[in-house]
Amino acid sequence: ERFGKYWSISLHASAHRSTVWVFGAALLAAAALLAVYFEGWLIPKYDYGFALRYALRAAITCLALLAAVPHYEGKWQGRVHVAISWAMVVIMPVILLLHALENLGTMGGYLALLAIAIQATLLGIFWGIKGMHERFALLQSIFIAVFFAAIAVLGYL
Repeated sequence: ERFGKYWSISLHASAHRSTVWVFGAALLAAAALLAVYFEGWLIPKYDYGFALRYALRAAITCLALLAAVPHYEGKWQGRVHVAISWAMVVIMPVILLLHALENLGTMGGYLALLAIAIQATLLGIFWGIKGMHERFALLQSIFIAVFFAAIAVLGYL
């Protein structure tokens, strides 16, 4: 185990059979709620173009796949889960960037750029500062929280 016994949120959740089900159900519920929020509120509010609609739907798909494939270290599920997780690491700032580009000069555009800067800083800390790999779960939590906070605020600006 690279960073300790439970170096990621998903590994911690997959530590016990019951938490696998709870974590999976929570991710599926989050994916469903995001789908409703994206399709029923955010996309119509901003009249997003094809690229951003596709990116939002890709994020929902990834969340659903993360729910379906638990992170078991050393098994195929772990490799697939990690690959999907890293896809989300790319998708989240891409969504924010596309939003910023479609809404240049607005408060929402600036918020999206700020969120991208925070996420880039977190990735820089993770990859650039010695010892931060041991804090992966914390950095992962903050990275995800920045994205969802920005998306929530964008819906009400």
